[in-house]
Amino acid sequence: MNYNEILEKVPYFDKIDNIDTFIKDRTIKIKNFVKNNTIREINEECNFVDIVVDGKVIAYSLSENGNATTMFEFKRGSIIGANMILTGGKYPLNFYSEGQTQIISISKTAIEQLLKNYDFTIKFFKALSINSQNLNQKVFMFHKKTIRENLIKYFNEQSIVQKSKSIVLPISKKELADYLGIQRQSLFRELKKMKDEEIISINNKIITLL
Repeated sequence: MNYNEILEKVPYFDKIDNIDTFIKDRTIKIKNFVKNNTIREINEECNFVDIVVDGKVIAYSLSENGNATTMFEFKRGSIIGANMILTGGKYPLNFYSEGQTQIISISKTAIEQLLKNYDFTIKFFKALSINSQNLNQKVFMFHKKTIRENLIKYFNEQSIVQKSKSIVLPISKKELADYLGIQRQSLFRELKKMKDEEIISINNKIITLL
C-alpha cells in the first residue's frame, strides 16, 4: 500500500511536509472496508477524524421498532468527526460503509499538530462548515410539519438548480426517502397524492411541478 498515493486523493495534505512522520507514528492510518462494515458506532468516543478517500459512508439512526433512517451520506473528501474530535465527544449515530470504502483515520494528536498548518486548517474548517450546514438543513427538515412540505422544498430547490419545472431526480426514490428521513412507503403514498391532486406529474425519475 502506497500511503502517499492514497493521501494524494484528498486535498487536505497538499502542503504538509512531514506527513511521513504521522504515517510512521501510526497517527494517520489507511483503512479499507467492504460493503456494510460498521465504521463507527453510536456513543463510541470520537478519537479519530475520518476522511473518505473512496466509496461512501452512511450515518444512520435506529428507531425503537428497529427501522434504520439514513441521516447523512459522506462521499470522497468528506470529513467525519471534525466537530467532536477536539471536545472528546461521542458519535451520535451509527456509521457503515455502503460499498467498498477507503478512509483515512487521523488521531486527535495528529489533528492538533496538523491544525498548526494554515492550509490544512482552512480546508478542515471549510469541511466542518459544510457538515454544519448539512446538519442545519436536516434539523430544518425534521421541524417541517408534513412530508409534502419537505418534498415541495426539495423539488423547488432542484427546479432552481436545473432551471426547469421538469426536474430529473438526481437520486433514487429510496435515497430520497432516506434523505427526508421517512419510510419509502410514506414517500410513495405522498407522491401519489400529489400526483392525484395535480400538484406534480411523475414519469419515472422526471418530476414536473404543475
